Amino acid sequence: MSALGGVGGTSGVSMWWSILVLPYPVGWLMALVGAIVLFARGFRADTPAQR
Repeated sequence: MSALGGVGGTSGVSMWWSILVLPYPVGWLMALVGAIVLFARGFRADTPAQR
């Protein structure tokens, strides 16, 4: 998209085309949060239970 001048404004490409790109950053964010949660749970599972 950047090779075509981006979206919106005077580029001639409608802002609605950015909806096609939206799943990529959302997927990266979900993967990052999932990795952090998985990593945190791994450390919590290694600690002994406190009473």
